[in-house]
Amino acid sequence: MKKKLTILIIISLLSACGSEQNSNSSSKQNKISKHTNSYINPCDVLSESYIKETFTSSNEINTTERKTTYPICMASFKAADIEYNINLTLGSTSGADIGLLEASMSYFIKKKSVTLVSGVGEKAYTRSGMSGQLSTVGNGYLIHVSVFNANQYDLKLTKNVANDMLEALAQH
Repeated sequence: MKKKLTILIIISLLSACGSEQNSNSSSKQNKISKHTNSYINPCDVLSESYIKETFTSSNEINTTERKTTYPICMASFKAADIEYNINLTLGSTSGADIGLLEASMSYFIKKKSVTLVSGVGEKAYTRSGMSGQLSTVGNGYLIHVSVFNANQYDLKLTKNVANDMLEALAQH
């Protein structure tokens, strides 16, 4: 059973790698890889060109993609002598994941451990104890974003980046 699952995963990954096409987009809408399947590389959305344009960073930008249940892009760079770390996690575009976000929000609202956030996506929240993560739904995508500058969570900047990411994903 494990062998069959491993083979299926490998075939899926190989298929995803071979189906990329590049697309140009407008200002702040970096090059995002178009995939014929549902996988979107979060580092194509949170790209170096987006970071350079948004943060006017000329320093080295390090991005790492982590393929977990939900793919994550972790970017670190320095701009105006301030160190930044940005994480972008993409949930699937299925109604099930969006339903899970809504169920989680309802649960945590009852527990009073969630802060609703306006001005980003269709619904957004941060949770107490998950310092630095904004979860939101917009344009049919579920994303989790965090932006730290000088090791401090920056909600305003996180909201701006989240809105930019949702806008970029809408073009996908």
